[in-house]
Amino acid sequence: MPTRNQVPRRLASGLDHDGDRIADEAPAQEREGARTPAALGAEAADSEESDGLAGQLVDQLRRPVAFEDAVFARLRENLSQEDRERLGEKVVRARRAAPTRPHPPAPRRPAAAVAGAGTAAAVMDHVRDTLGGRPADRRGTERED
Repeated sequence: MPTRNQVPRRLASGLDHDGDRIADEAPAQEREGARTPAALGAEAADSEESDGLAGQLVDQLRRPVAFEDAVFARLRENLSQEDRERLGEKVVRARRAAPTRPHPPAPRRPAAAVAGAGTAAAVMDHVRDTLGGRPADRRGTERED
């Protein structure tokens, strides 16, 4: 099962002559974005380095949003309404079947290990969410114990 970040890359790569270039930029953005929070955590909060890293992190957080906007704009240009609706249905089904919590120690390769770990994590997450009343499901209301 592809991760949330892989879906726009896969969509971009098949769209047009520019799609592969756009899709190839995403992994570098993700690697760069993963290093900055670690560097930021190592700096004193009141240091100049911390200020610079905080600004860099904001920029790095905005880039994936712009990337996804570009992918979805190309989808609107290149897919029919029917194809977009079919794609939307697939995304909804995938989201319902996906893990709902982060799992940093989960394997990233090979694909079979990723799929197996994702499926197991999704089952555990959905059970935990059902039993524990996940805050995101409460829509801002207080949980009754």
